Amino acid sequence: MNLTSKFAILMGLLLVLNACVTTRSEWNREHGISDQSGDYDDSASSAPDDSVQSEDLRAKSGVTPSSTAPSSSTVSSAPPATAPMTATGSTSSTTPSVAASGTASGAVAPVPALPPSGGYNIEELRAQVAQLTGKVEELQHQKQLDDQAHADEKKKLEDQVAGLEKQLQELQPQALEVPEGKTALDAGKDAYFGGLYPQAIQYLDQYLQKNDKLDSKKAIEATYIRGESYYKLKQYKKAIVDFSKFPERYQKSPYHPKALLRIAESFDALGMKDDAKAFYSELVDRFPKTAEGKLAKKRLKKK
Repeated sequence: MNLTSKFAILMGLLLVLNACVTTRSEWNREHGISDQSGDYDDSASSAPDDSVQSEDLRAKSGVTPSSTAPSSSTVSSAPPATAPMTATGSTSSTTPSVAASGTASGAVAPVPALPPSGGYNIEELRAQVAQLTGKVEELQHQKQLDDQAHADEKKKLEDQVAGLEKQLQELQPQALEVPEGKTALDAGKDAYFGGLYPQAIQYLDQYLQKNDKLDSKKAIEATYIRGESYYKLKQYKKAIVDFSKFPERYQKSPYHPKALLRIAESFDALGMKDDAKAFYSELVDRFPKTAEGKLAKKRLKKK
């Protein structure tokens, strides 16, 4: 506790004590009691009993003492009455006034009734309930509208997907049936050498979907023939995809130099001269003694 707080507490105590003393002195003066000496018991025992002589004089003169006047012995023995002090040192009464309150001392005054439901009357509560109910119904209606809109949008998308799938099925050629006693690879080779390149591609597709990794030698042959079929149909980009598997995956295959030549020729056909020149050069560097390498060398001289 700091000094300021201690000082304030001490000053408050001093003011209270001073008020008590002042109040006691005023009470003594009102009742005719001298407060010069603080020791009432000593003064009562040592001083002559003036009250007895006064009684004798009053009896001789015929004067009856007032029943309301307190005697000195009664006053000296009774403790001084003090009133509670306020912060400023003034007295305040703690006895409730019966006249002001209209009730007897100690009786509890009736507590005023609070408004129902925290200050709202019945009509206000009903209005609020109606307002909230209206909002709930509005939200429910909006949710129904949103759900219906989402359902309609979903149905529309599903119809579009179904339509596209139908168009895809119509555009996609039906799978050809492999002749009895032959494999899809055999049917593809027969179609290729017969000039039926679209049918050859379909047969070879069926074979590669099932045997791309199971039979590597036949898979290499099927890949090369399919690339040749694309090249014959002038679908050069698809042909490049098939032929590019040889320098990437089938480097030891005898079809490798032929595939490099087809890649270069396909780029030439697409007008991509620099790419074509790069593959011609690779073919000359890797396979210079093959027929494809010698042809690539001649074409590089012309470029």
